[in-house]
Amino acid sequence: MTIENYKGLRFDGRLFDLGNRDIDYRGLLNKYFLSKWYYYALSFMVCVGLTYLYVRTIEPTYAITSKLLITEGERDTGSPEDWLKRSLNFSASPDNVYNEIQVLTSFALVKQVVDFLNLDINYYWQEKYSRRTGYTNFPISVSSYKLSSPWYYGTSFQVIPMNGEQFQMKVGEDVLGTYNFDEEFSNNFGDFCFQLQGNPYLHPESGMFVEFLNPPAITESYLYRLYVGFIDIKSTTLEIYLEDAVPARGIDFLENLIIRYHQIKNQENNRVANNTLQFIDERLVDIGRDLRSIEYSVESYKLNNSIASESTSDLQILLESANRLDREKENYEVQLNILESMKQKLNMSGDNFELITVGNGASTDIKIQEIVKQYNDKVLARRELLVTSQASHPVVQSATQQLISLRNTIYAAIDNMQNDLRLQVGNVNNQYNRSVSQLRSVPTKERQLTDKAREKAIVEDLYVYLLQKREETALSLIGTAVNSIVIDPPRSTTQAVSPNKMKYYFGGSFFGLALPFLLISMVEIFKNSIESEDQLKALLPAHPVVGLINKRRSKGKQIVVQKGRSLISDRFRSLRTNLQFMANDGDKCIMVTSSASMEGKTFIATNVAASFAVKDEKTVIIDFDLRNPQVANYLDTANGDTGLSTFFSGETPKVEDIIQSSNIKNLDYIAFGPAIDYHDELVLNEQKLAKLFGYLKANYDTIVVDTSPVGIITDAILLNKYITQTLYVVRVGFTKKEMIEK
Repeated sequence: MTIENYKGLRFDGRLFDLGNRDIDYRGLLNKYFLSKWYYYALSFMVCVGLTYLYVRTIEPTYAITSKLLITEGERDTGSPEDWLKRSLNFSASPDNVYNEIQVLTSFALVKQVVDFLNLDINYYWQEKYSRRTGYTNFPISVSSYKLSSPWYYGTSFQVIPMNGEQFQMKVGEDVLGTYNFDEEFSNNFGDFCFQLQGNPYLHPESGMFVEFLNPPAITESYLYRLYVGFIDIKSTTLEIYLEDAVPARGIDFLENLIIRYHQIKNQENNRVANNTLQFIDERLVDIGRDLRSIEYSVESYKLNNSIASESTSDLQILLESANRLDREKENYEVQLNILESMKQKLNMSGDNFELITVGNGASTDIKIQEIVKQYNDKVLARRELLVTSQASHPVVQSATQQLISLRNTIYAAIDNMQNDLRLQVGNVNNQYNRSVSQLRSVPTKERQLTDKAREKAIVEDLYVYLLQKREETALSLIGTAVNSIVIDPPRSTTQAVSPNKMKYYFGGSFFGLALPFLLISMVEIFKNSIESEDQLKALLPAHPVVGLINKRRSKGKQIVVQKGRSLISDRFRSLRTNLQFMANDGDKCIMVTSSASMEGKTFIATNVAASFAVKDEKTVIIDFDLRNPQVANYLDTANGDTGLSTFFSGETPKVEDIIQSSNIKNLDYIAFGPAIDYHDELVLNEQKLAKLFGYLKANYDTIVVDTSPVGIITDAILLNKYITQTLYVVRVGFTKKEMIEK
């Protein structure tokens, strides 16, 4: 058995074996890399070239960054102003920085910026291999538009200026029409108005395009590219990061994002103060109306009763005592009413959790002030969470439970304070009744006038108090502090951060080298042919491999044994030696066959015969390949008019008449002769076969029989009784394993 290696592989090293053999790393290196280096070179150049073209089509993007310091609100210094803010409960609570991140990255806030900057309109120049995005430098702007269908979002409209007043609009190759700048126009795509704001011929080699994008989609795009996070875990400084193809557009986006964030925070911080101011204004209107009514009543009473003076000194003392007690009772009743209104507001709020205004004055319980302050802070925090989360979110539900608990605590504290105030009201009533009984001795007119004066004084005091509180509340709105400071305004990098060319080229190079390896590995995995001597030995362990023939470098059919000391001729001499060593004493009749055609069977047979002939052994080769005779072609002679076909048909009865001489000394051959049908019937003629081989064995030292492939035709099996050795040719990378197994 021999292996004809038409791929140049060497089998003198140890190859990979699933048994007890080692790994031939050099053989694997040659198999997967060295022998196929041109595949790697070609793939590398193609992939790197494609990467270069792809990188050219990618528009570079720049990083825009800003730093925002989140403060923890104003400090309580103990001053009267701070006490007033605390008593009215409209100062900002400490901010949860994580909530601020959620606000900055909320869809609603980003959507406001997108709408304000008209980022749903994309302007760009289309160049040969890439596009270049425009912004304020684009010579055309869209002042208004309304698409006729949402399906037209993403459509690119080419604008071709005709002159300084008109332009032509195209979609693809379709011309939509010619329109005027600064005038509204309509077509099948919608209503538009374009303005000319620069030189339209600034880049004449590039086409100008306007693209309308879906606002929610472009908002999602900016949200995807926007990052807000901590610079350091120990600080409350946030870094705002955005990547954009136009640095100026990215800077405008971050600046407007921060401005609108501050507006939202100011609105939230002023909400409680605005509610308090509205309450005071409503009370001032009512009390002013009551005060005017009392003043008119006192004036009429004095005129009707001719009263010029109100009392003597003793009467004045009684009146002052009664007035003081009455004011105290009125103050307590006002506080009871305010507390009752707070309870009603708590009962009506339900799950909406409205902000609560604490009662005015120092008599309000400090504990209630603190609890209400916590409650309002939680309400504001919960509203910020609802900007980015649903009410069913666990964090929102946790905040809701905390608010319910605080509301119950406030309710209990109000009940306790109301009980205390009712006791105080009872004590004041007792003292007041004693003072009134003393005043009964005063003449009726004087007493009635005193009652009116006392009522007027009470209303005046309340009116002045509310005016003071209104001014203080208005001043607090002006001085509300923002909870964040811009410590680093938005700025852009000078170098593009994307695309990372080194990353792309590295990926392209890696893919260019990995692709051939993967393809070669896949071919090797699914290959079903004999690839090594070890594979052949594993399939046929009982049959020895007698020779390894390497690939011929030259083309054509020729004898290589007689061409000096070449590697391939040495391999055939080694094969001849092995055959001689394995042969039994007596005649040498060697049959050469294979599994299928194109495996080098005839090439092996002719060169084996030639190797015996050059050793001065009289040798004959028989072309028994009845379907595809090729021996004459390898010996560079004609097939002739006589041969096996004429011998078996009886046209040439003598064996010596079909033997022909070759150009090689001691080498004769028997060609197949003219083509005939019914080959099997001719070969089955035992008398003819016996006569043929009897004559040849008597006159030649070595007989080489080139037969048909046994995997296709059974002619070779019919000659077994005359054969002493069978040489089975296996071609590396060609012969199928299943043919060997059969």
